[in-house]
Amino acid sequence: MKLHKIFSINYIPQEDSVDWIWDKHGNAEIGNKQESLAAIELTQGSLKIKIKIEREEVTMANRTIGVHLDPLGDSKTEYHYRLKYINLWTPVVTLSKIIQLETLCAYRNVFIPSITNPLDAISFSNNQYISLQTLGIKNYLPNLGFNRKFPTAVIFAPTKYRGW
Repeated sequence: MKLHKIFSINYIPQEDSVDWIWDKHGNAEIGNKQESLAAIELTQGSLKIKIKIEREEVTMANRTIGVHLDPLGDSKTEYHYRLKYINLWTPVVTLSKIIQLETLCAYRNVFIPSITNPLDAISFSNNQYISLQTLGIKNYLPNLGFNRKFPTAVIFAPTKYRGW
């Protein structure tokens, strides 16, 4: 049986790539572009053409798996993306002439999944969760026929207690 090489990775020390920086206690951190001396190049099959993988700075977040994460696991960019999403969605909900049931369906089937689906991959602080949820609810309540100041615990209580 003849096996063919699919990919190979060549680790070549050079500028503008990823590397680990070790402190005196043996802890490793990802080095930034100025500290790093490594490059990653890929080849495919028996081809000798090498393709260099360009590297972003360690604090730069890119959208992967549906969320914005940086290599250090920071969720600030994703949080600001979700805030922007809510602010763009606000005029759509507040200026629309949809009935209560349609507003409730939009809240449950569009807004909530758009905020909660990425939570498997990111971690927000409790205050960040609350601010996202509060901002969203504040925009939906008037279309549901409630005052913005009405207690949400009553509105979203279990159905056995006559909540929505």
